[in-house]
Order: sequence, then C-alpha cells, then structure tokens
Amino acid sequence: MREKLYEKISKEYEAYINNLKKQTPTYIIDKSYETTIKEEITYLFDPNSRYFSDEQIKKLNKCEYPLDTLYDDWLKNDLGINDDIRESVNEYLSTLTYERKNKNKLER
Repeated sequence: MREKLYEKISKEYEAYINNLKKQTPTYIIDKSYETTIKEEITYLFDPNSRYFSDEQIKKLNKCEYPLDTLYDDWLKNDLGINDDIRESVNEYLSTLTYERKNKNKLER
C-alpha cells in the first residue's frame, strides 16, 4: 500500500520533471519553488517512512494525482518555508554574534 502510493507519487514527480526539461530556462526557474516542494512531498512518502497512518495512505492512494493534490493544498495553507528560512538565518546570526562576543572577551 505504501509502496504503491510512493510509486504513484514518484511517477507523477518524474513526469513533472520530464515536462520541465522541455521548457525554457525562464519557465524552469519560475517553477523552481513548485519543484522543491513537490520533491520534499515525494520524500515524505518513502515506503519506509511512517509519517502517515495506513488510513491516510489508503485515502491518498485514491487520488488520481496525489502529488498535485498535496501541492495544491500546500499552496492554500498559510504555512510556508519563509518561517523556517527566517528561523535558520536567525539561528546562524545569533551564533555569529555569540562567537564574536566571546572572541572579543578573549582578546581583552
């Protein structure tokens, strides 16, 4: 069941990528966000992962295009990668600030 869904999603992603390869560089760049999110969604459904229940997998297996369905839903929610990126940048800058303060203390 999980393998079937993963295969379905992987084939859908592969078809998406193959279509991109036929497009102009500008179009491909414009689709880079979609490509990234779809790739991440695909990874979530690796047959060895247990992120989702059997019931959820069964329901998603019934979708003709589960990857597009999940991507469209992603676009509708108010979550985004901006919060994660901002948090990552903030952590990095905090570490730099901390290291600089400690370096300045040691140099005194």
